[in-house]
Amino acid sequence: MNNEVTVQELAETISGELIGDGDRSISGAASLETAGPGDLVFVESTKYLDQLQNCRGAAAIVPDGITPPGHMSGIKFPHPALGMACALEVLSPRKRRFTTVSEGAFVHDEATVAEGVGVAPGVYIGAGVSIGPNTEIYPGCTILDGTTVGADSVLYSGVHVYHDCEIGDRVILHSGVVIGADGYGFVQEPVQDNPAEPLRHHKVPQIGKVVIEDDVEIGANTTVDRAALHETRIQRGTKVDNLVMVGHNCSIGKHSLLVGQVGISGSTAVGDYVTLAGQAGIAGHLRIGSRVIVGAQAGVTKSLSDGKIVLGSPAIDIQQARKAYALVGSLPRFKKKLADLARRVSELEP
Repeated sequence: MNNEVTVQELAETISGELIGDGDRSISGAASLETAGPGDLVFVESTKYLDQLQNCRGAAAIVPDGITPPGHMSGIKFPHPALGMACALEVLSPRKRRFTTVSEGAFVHDEATVAEGVGVAPGVYIGAGVSIGPNTEIYPGCTILDGTTVGADSVLYSGVHVYHDCEIGDRVILHSGVVIGADGYGFVQEPVQDNPAEPLRHHKVPQIGKVVIEDDVEIGANTTVDRAALHETRIQRGTKVDNLVMVGHNCSIGKHSLLVGQVGISGSTAVGDYVTLAGQAGIAGHLRIGSRVIVGAQAGVTKSLSDGKIVLGSPAIDIQQARKAYALVGSLPRFKKKLADLARRVSELEP
């Protein structure tokens, strides 16, 4: 259930500037098209002015240069999307479901569970595990021996953290996340006595760990593999979407964005503030510089320097890619023209 506040109270809470009637009540949030009385909306640019004029909401968060219509109040905020995010934290704050350790959970005698931790029924916490204050662990999670989880983190149902991993403070792991499964490491082994199968794949023990730093969020059904020898690390503030694969020994920098179905092969280092768009694939043993943007479905086969923007598979510089893609629609015409030229040349030959 949402909280109900006045526009003035909300403006003060998010440090915005009130426009118009501050006594209107806000009890929810909606899009411009679906908002009704009592709803808050936001507008980022003038291209939405027509929709704003027709909106039935009670108030709008707007940037400089935009004023809500007379039937609405407003809150001026430099970055309206950020203002809306802050407002949602006020209107619909996250509520904890579990605040104590359930009798239906298994917590090893050698585990350490701090004050305020919530552990749901069906959770397994192994020997030597340490859980920081106010962390919440939902049903069906497993945290194996020697792992540490920091304060104020949330592990949703079905998260599995293998042994000897490190999870920081304020980390969110959504359902189905697997942290610390074995990396994909095999070496070919000759087999002398079986001509039909002269080679087999010999597993390389994965004896490293995974480190997830503070303020990282990892989406549903994403996997972060254990390092072979040292560590796989996701650094502070990085946000990882659903169905992402981070291979063993990878290092992902601070405040990067990994969008759905990204795959990163082993031993690749990704810099800070990098964006890897949906279904991008990164080959192994590469170095991806800071503030790089890799477009959707791009396949990166070479290291990228800081600030590069690439598209395509294999990935190439965005300017070159745009020129290449612009020609795709003309290829049938070029093909026909080449065929005509080839025919004319053959007719001229003796």
